[in-house]
Amino acid sequence: MEKKYSVFVSSTYTDLQEERKKVIDALLQMNCFPIGMEYFNAEDDTQWNIIKNLINECDYYIIIIAGRYGSIEKESGKSYTQKEYEYAIEKGIPVLRFVHKDINLLTGDKLEETDEGKRKLKVFTEDAKKKMCKFWTNPEGLAAQVVLSLTSMIKTSPRTGWIKGDVMTSEKSNSEIIRLKDENEELRAKIKKMEENAPAGIENLSQGDDMYSVRFDYKVYEDNDTYETEYEDGSEEFSWNQIFAFLSPHLVIECEEHYLNSLFDDFIRRNADSSFGRLTKIYDECFQEVKVQFIALGLIQESTRKKSAGNVQKYWSLTPYGHNVMMKLKAIKKKE
Repeated sequence: MEKKYSVFVSSTYTDLQEERKKVIDALLQMNCFPIGMEYFNAEDDTQWNIIKNLINECDYYIIIIAGRYGSIEKESGKSYTQKEYEYAIEKGIPVLRFVHKDINLLTGDKLEETDEGKRKLKVFTEDAKKKMCKFWTNPEGLAAQVVLSLTSMIKTSPRTGWIKGDVMTSEKSNSEIIRLKDENEELRAKIKKMEENAPAGIENLSQGDDMYSVRFDYKVYEDNDTYETEYEDGSEEFSWNQIFAFLSPHLVIECEEHYLNSLFDDFIRRNADSSFGRLTKIYDECFQEVKVQFIALGLIQESTRKKSAGNVQKYWSLTPYGHNVMMKLKAIKKKE
C-alpha cells in the first residue's frame, strides 16, 4: 500500500527562494506533499494559528538554516522560523535539520544585517546543531541531502501518511477478509479437535468394554421326517467395543443401513457360543438399539454424501471421533 507523506518546509523566504524550490521539487518527485509558508503571512496571528495546524497535521518537518534569522515575533523576540521549529519539536514531529556549511561564503541580502540578528541566528544555529543535522552549500546539494535524509527517516520513523480513499477501503476490506479467514480456520481447527474427542455428556452411557445382550432365536429340535422344528429364545453378551470393531471398517466411507444390519447379524452368528447351534433369527430391535447407542456415543452419523436421484436409502458413516476409536481398536500394535 503506497503512502504519501506531508512535509513542512521551514526557512527564511526571500534569501532562500531557489533552495526552497529545489527542495519542493525533490519532495514532489518523492510523491510527498510539500507544505510551506509561501502563501502565509506569519506575522498575522490568525495565519500563525493556521501554520500551527498545518504543522500538527504534517508527517515530517524540514528546517533549512542559512545566513538570515528572519522576521521577529514581538512577544517572544524570536523569528517565526524558529517558532515553527520549536513548535514542531514540541508536537513530536520528526525533524530534519539542514544548516549552511559556511555562511561566510554568502553575500548581500543573504546575510543578516544587524548585530542582534546575527547573534540570534548564531544561537539558533548552534541549538539546531546539537541534534543530528546535515550541511549544505548549494541548492542542488541541499535537495539531494533532503531526499537521502527523508528516505532514511521514513524507514526509521514511519508516520501515518496519506492514502487514497478507494485504496484504503480496499486495503481495509482485504485486511478484514484475511482476519475473518484466519478466524474461520482457527474455529474449524477447534471444531475438528472437539469432534475428534469424546462428546460431552456420554459418561453415563454404556460403552467401551461394557456388555450388551443380543437376543436371538435358535433351533433346538428338527424332525427330518415330519419337518417339525422347535425354537427357543437365547441371548449372548458382547462388548460395545467388540461390535464396533467389527462394523466400523465398513463405515469408513459409508454403509447402507440394510447392509449394516446384515453385517451385524453376521457378527452375532460368527461369535455366538457354538452351543446355541444354528441361530435362526436375530432380533431387529437389537440392531436398532446398537445403532442408536453408537449415535448417542458420537461414533456414527448419517452420511452427508450426495446420493443419486431416486436413492431413498439411509447411509451411515463414522464421525471423526468414531474414526479415532476405530483406529485404537483395529490398528495393529507394534510387538514388544
